Amino acid sequence: MMSSKNYILLVLAFLSLGCDTRSLKEIPKVPSGKLRYDIKHPSQKFFMPDELEEISGITYYKPGQIMCVQDEEGKVFLYNLNERKVSRRIRFAKDGDYEDLVSVGEEIYVAKSNGTLHHFVVTDDKMVNDDELDTPLTEDNDIEGICLDPVTQQLWIACKGDAGIKTDSLKGRAVYAYDLQSNTLNPKPVIFLTSEDLESFVKPNLKQTKKKKVSFKPSAIAVSPLDKRIYLLAATGNLLVVLNRDGSIYEAIPLSPKVFRQPEGLCFSPEGDMFIASEGDGEVGYIVRFEYLK
Repeated sequence: MMSSKNYILLVLAFLSLGCDTRSLKEIPKVPSGKLRYDIKHPSQKFFMPDELEEISGITYYKPGQIMCVQDEEGKVFLYNLNERKVSRRIRFAKDGDYEDLVSVGEEIYVAKSNGTLHHFVVTDDKMVNDDELDTPLTEDNDIEGICLDPVTQQLWIACKGDAGIKTDSLKGRAVYAYDLQSNTLNPKPVIFLTSEDLESFVKPNLKQTKKKKVSFKPSAIAVSPLDKRIYLLAATGNLLVVLNRDGSIYEAIPLSPKVFRQPEGLCFSPEGDMFIASEGDGEVGYIVRFEYLK
């Protein structure tokens, strides 16, 4: 049952959708930069229940269904977009710092910040047995994002912390590939961004970057099902960085705090619509949908 505090916050959130009384769908959509999305104006906004105030990751599970995880409980939550409510809860492990998840059919992989992956198969049960998959990544790497790359059929894992593994010293941000056939992690990053890469692209293209250094710590990763480009979301730095397949920067879009309170989750529908989840940060957590502009 929703607490009185969050009920009030939910009402205020609805009222704060703007002085513009038109629905989100009625606001004209304009592509942001090179992207086929209007990042300033979401098409829909879905408010989460209390238990998902700390929503940390999302994945597109089935038509009309987003699977969510939060960073305290070993549960996943199935959110029905049409009914605007959580339809199922599945416990897979004890409580811990779970940061993101990805569905590969009925198989689910949940990333823990310390480098461990939890794997389980969705059944009709409220509790399922999981397998813990170890990787060379540790809490120093601070895993924040995981997705399935449709091109290689590998899991791609984004690190918020150290880019190098163990004694390897790498200055930048790294994405590693996990092979589902051998259950092994390639020790060489599949994507590596240096601070120089970011600054050389971001500073000339973003007027608001008056700081000497560009702060960018990935909180989520997803690959577009349409053009196969890699999308990296960052709550720290308030940026959405889009990469070409060769790792070069295609676009970088600043994120408005008015739309994204604390962006932590990212996924796409098969049709190309983009979903971004934001933690509540003391208020109501939510997911926003951005329709693909053809």
